Amino acid sequence: MKFLLDENISPKTVKFLKSLGFEAVHVRDVDLRGASDSEVIKFARENGLILITVDKGFTNILHYPPNTHHGIIRLKLKYMPSKIVHSVLERFFKAVRMEEIKGNIIILEKDRFRIRKKQDTNSFI
Repeated sequence: MKFLLDENISPKTVKFLKSLGFEAVHVRDVDLRGASDSEVIKFARENGLILITVDKGFTNILHYPPNTHHGIIRLKLKYMPSKIVHSVLERFFKAVRMEEIKGNIIILEKDRFRIRKKQDTNSFI
């Protein structure tokens, strides 16, 4: 799995994801700091990356329907210190099969998650 972290996620999380064996890059590292949502999702699509963000707009299925991207994980947490973010992500990755992330929208909260799945079998990916 390869991830793109939006600018509202600490760059420390890139190192954390790499420690779990994933590939990860932060928008700052690819000159997307301050970029529009459409530029960020376009980069993620073109590079096969799953976006991790806090931005609620990315969960709008009218703008970002499942099956039109490689996956979006929206962190919906009251507090965002790296320690909590890392704990929530690690628990989530242990609880879900990676195939369930691809092309879907995930709403990830502290103690639960929801998956908005793609509807058809003709996958974007």
